[in-house]
Amino acid sequence: MSLPFAQVASRWIASRLGLHNLFFGATRYPRSATARLPAGYYYIGPDAIPEMSSQFGKDQSRYPVSAPASGGIATSPADLAKWSRALFTGRLLAPKQQRELERLVSTKTGRPIKKTTRADPAGFGLGVSQSTAPGLGTVWAYLASTFGFRTLLTYVPRSGTAIAIDANSLPQQDHLPQFGTSVHQTLHRAGVS
Repeated sequence: MSLPFAQVASRWIASRLGLHNLFFGATRYPRSATARLPAGYYYIGPDAIPEMSSQFGKDQSRYPVSAPASGGIATSPADLAKWSRALFTGRLLAPKQQRELERLVSTKTGRPIKKTTRADPAGFGLGVSQSTAPGLGTVWAYLASTFGFRTLLTYVPRSGTAIAIDANSLPQQDHLPQFGTSVHQTLHRAGVS
């Protein structure tokens, strides 16, 4: 029996992890979610995505998405951090799925690697990435964007720190990954991460 995505996500993710600010909607969110939703904008040149040029500089927060799993989720950074920690600690997926998620390919060589190192510092898995930096150790990350919104999730296995950063714009020059690194470095210097 096949269940709708919203039901599966609610039952297997939101309820299981205690996520209280997670909403699903392919075309519409509940009023309680839209009342708190910030405006989101594209700030990229019209040649970048010609099909979307009429939307550049306009609020995308009420723009209907085509599928709930592709931008149809609205949530809080706190719930994203809980989800990120659960995902990267193996509490969300079955062991076989977890291994598939974390199977890495080096961005330096294009070959499979077990984990990143200082000599081979960046790898990409099934939608997630792993990096290793001197002094900071190993970090898992996931970067997503949809209709004027972006999210960066990072998880630091050494300390168990989960960081969720949301942005309500999609600029021509995206510096969200560098900002995430800066946040991690700041937390590390403060002894938190």
